[in-house]
Amino acid sequence: MKLYIANCTHQSHFFNYRLPERLQPFFHAIPSGHQVMLDMPKDSVNFVIEQHELYGLCLASKINGKFSGLCYSIDKEMDVNAIQNGIDQKLENMEAQSQEIRENGVIAMNHVLDQAAIQNGEAPQAGLEVEIKGEPLDSTKGDAKTFTQKIKVGK
Repeated sequence: MKLYIANCTHQSHFFNYRLPERLQPFFHAIPSGHQVMLDMPKDSVNFVIEQHELYGLCLASKINGKFSGLCYSIDKEMDVNAIQNGIDQKLENMEAQSQEIRENGVIAMNHVLDQAAIQNGEAPQAGLEVEIKGEPLDSTKGDAKTFTQKIKVGK
């Protein structure tokens, strides 16, 4: 049985796994946007899949919001569109996670400011608005992007 593992991230990935009958770990380097084929018995394929499902490995046809960046297909090589869809979903997941982290950070800041005001005998502010700016480390690169976002916490 053939197990195809695709790397839908923007960096190389070392796919580590164990086989039921062997003690030593195995690994394959998978460059970004590529896939590797593991040819092994069915029970070994299932064993490898079960090891990585906990960390977000999923069937290529079932990529979702919990997608880790690695997907698999059994006995069928994935086409370029499937890998590109995985890359797009991974990027979407990371952007959503980044947004949630920024919002939680502003909520936490607002809470700290409210607690400080209460400890000083003052009334908490009506809300907090934070502007987040991201600038490239190396602005000489042609593809360097900036980022600006305002997040408001209301009462």
